Amino acid sequence: MKMKTRAALWLMLVMAFAARAAENRSVSYQTRAYKFSYDLDAGRWDLEDGRGRPIIKNAFAAATLIGPGMRTERVVTSAASSKINFEQRSFTDRLGSGIEFKIKCPFDGVTLANVFRFYDGKTFFTAGLELSDVGPAYQGLKVKMLEPVKVEGPEGGLFIGKNPGRHKILDNGSNWYLDFIVNLYPGRSRPPFPANVFSANSRSDWSMVLYDPESKRSALFGFLTSDRAGNIILAGYDAKNSRLERGRGGFSAFAGQSIYRPAQAVKDGFSSEILYLDFSAASPFDALENYADAIAAWNEIRVWQGPTPDGWNSWGEYIHDLDEETILKNLEFAAARFKPFGMNYFQIDDGYQPHWGDWEAAPARFPRGMKWMADQVRGKGMVPGIWIAPFEADVNSEIYQRHPDWFLPMTGLLPNFLVSKNLRVLDLSKPEVQDHLRQVVRKYVKDWGYKWIKVDFVYYALAYSRIGDGSQTVFELYRQGMRIIKEEAGEDAFVLGIGIVPVNYGIVDGMRLGLDNMPVWNNRKSGFVAKDFSFAQGLVPTARVIARRYWMNYRIWINHPDLIFFNNDRRIQMKVPPLTFDEALCFVNLVAMSGGIVKIGDKLADMTDAEVNAINKILPVYKKSGRPLDLFEKATPEIWHLPVSANFEQWDVLGLFNWGENWTGNRKTPAKTRTISVKISDLGLDPGKKYLAFDFWNEKFLGEVEDELGVLLKPRSSAIIALRELKGHPIFLSYNRHFTQGAIEIKNISWDPEARTLAGVQAAVPGFEYRLYFYRPEDFTLDKATVSNATFHVEQEANLVKLVFTTATPGPLNWKLSF
Repeated sequence: MKMKTRAALWLMLVMAFAARAAENRSVSYQTRAYKFSYDLDAGRWDLEDGRGRPIIKNAFAAATLIGPGMRTERVVTSAASSKINFEQRSFTDRLGSGIEFKIKCPFDGVTLANVFRFYDGKTFFTAGLELSDVGPAYQGLKVKMLEPVKVEGPEGGLFIGKNPGRHKILDNGSNWYLDFIVNLYPGRSRPPFPANVFSANSRSDWSMVLYDPESKRSALFGFLTSDRAGNIILAGYDAKNSRLERGRGGFSAFAGQSIYRPAQAVKDGFSSEILYLDFSAASPFDALENYADAIAAWNEIRVWQGPTPDGWNSWGEYIHDLDEETILKNLEFAAARFKPFGMNYFQIDDGYQPHWGDWEAAPARFPRGMKWMADQVRGKGMVPGIWIAPFEADVNSEIYQRHPDWFLPMTGLLPNFLVSKNLRVLDLSKPEVQDHLRQVVRKYVKDWGYKWIKVDFVYYALAYSRIGDGSQTVFELYRQGMRIIKEEAGEDAFVLGIGIVPVNYGIVDGMRLGLDNMPVWNNRKSGFVAKDFSFAQGLVPTARVIARRYWMNYRIWINHPDLIFFNNDRRIQMKVPPLTFDEALCFVNLVAMSGGIVKIGDKLADMTDAEVNAINKILPVYKKSGRPLDLFEKATPEIWHLPVSANFEQWDVLGLFNWGENWTGNRKTPAKTRTISVKISDLGLDPGKKYLAFDFWNEKFLGEVEDELGVLLKPRSSAIIALRELKGHPIFLSYNRHFTQGAIEIKNISWDPEARTLAGVQAAVPGFEYRLYFYRPEDFTLDKATVSNATFHVEQEANLVKLVFTTATPGPLNWKLSF
């Protein structure tokens, strides 16, 4: 009898469990990388990796709405909905094809719809949030913020590895206006300034990477669009609210937020920006680069196809002290000393105009006008460029006096804090203002012939909480104004943006990555100084920003690291010591390895031969970006890796830096002579092979390398090293013309095993003394060397052959070594 009773009880329990399982409605989707599960009853979802370990737990979607009085908030979340249903369909978009799930969370008067897209064969997926079925009760409300993904501890969590407090957070600037400081810090610490201004959690602009140094896993979250909203990725770790799941500790806060300023009317079809999530990339570098590729694909970005612009910038030393004579003197120098090596642009910066807003030449300083100046630049075979601040005008300008109604009032905390007192910002919502923008850019490009437009201070518009009638957000109007500039400039004019970086995705051709660079090593007397070592201007802080935004280059646009300085007189005003040549060369090498725009900030006529030579050896720009391999280890990365490829060979170039003082986490590295080392395997090379190393600047053969390369560097110095695979025959090692050591000018190199000859074809700069270096194995003896159209001689030392020549023609030039 007891056995029957137990069997009956067991059967009842099984039936009850089965009934509950049947009632528990869910949506699931699984790939080799992860499993997605959405609980339709709870309005929450989980994500696990391929081994069943948690990545996201109890995530939900949220909409923050405000009433007519703008004081009361109503937060609507998917977790509070009942009768959730879903739609499933196949899709194809700019990122690929796959399965879309639209999870509909109905309320009395509005529906929240979470849209997830999972792509075939990809490690990422996307999430968005839509409002639909808007009834009378919601039509008077406005959307303040949409969060397609949100996690709150302790119920929810974001999981990467065992110790989230030790994970690294790489942001992308913070709180919109403080975009120019890109921070890297551990999960356990309170975010540094400026990420902590409004929250104890990190608030990153548009994207963020979390990296676990122990497991080498990463998580990337980033918005693909910025059509209407300012986007923030929020993340934080609080041990008290963190949960532990299968050996992984969770971040207790995470959200992707589309924030609308001003709040926008609730209406059918209102949707967030698209959030991209990647938890399965092979490395954090792959995650960042894949994200940049996704931004480019989604926004149909076609990166500038011409030569990467480079040149001179008058602002670097002259500031506003410009006139025709000054420009012509520097133009003459640039054309004579830099143009033969590939410098193609020449830019006139702020100071040519009578007032901001009156975009003409100041008659006293430029009596023949700016079109005449552009003609002089073109006459030297260079492309003229010019600076403009098109969204602003001085209160004393003619345009402000004639059209005061075109400008926004100086009201509100941020405009009064950020915008200069004598400036006013154009109301970009006005059709007449938009037409004015078109006419100004048309004049600069079509009438005057400037093909490089540096667009500055446009970010002042983003200081306002409202522009026009508020039916468009300030972000929407900003991008509309920038699009007008690019449309009028045309495809053959390079538009360079300055300011908040991510809001310009898909519009500009190039973007400056941070604050103005300064002619100092690490300036602590800047107006932008705080206790945190990263909050300053100078070569080292700029180097950090370049490294932390390297992934944008040649994917979204061309990065502009800002000005290169050698001996700049502005240091006297700043009361700081002059830069040494080695210090300046550190930044030259960094610009080269990053593939960014090369632009000089010194008076050209004052430059020494050594300084001119340093610039010429990184011209023209090699149109690829290296990777800062220790990005997540060092405050200022010390190892950059640039794979170089030509039609005749592939090799690797390393940029090694001793920045003096540096930090690994919170541990300070003192300023002393150190060996900077890199493992061959970390470069993706075969550690079972041997490689030959050559020091570019010292023109020194460093010998064979097997497992690891180490270079001894004194503080505040750097090195560029080429690594080529050791072959069983003579090979080309390096030359003194370009830091890539073969990717520029050299058209072909070939080894003929039967004739035992190594031959090359290259272009050449007339009058430049070329020094080409070759490695000769022990069983090969040089018999003869020839160089066409040049005077030459050969020097030999041990296994090294040096071919020295000078030519009077640009080429093509043929050389041959017979063994």
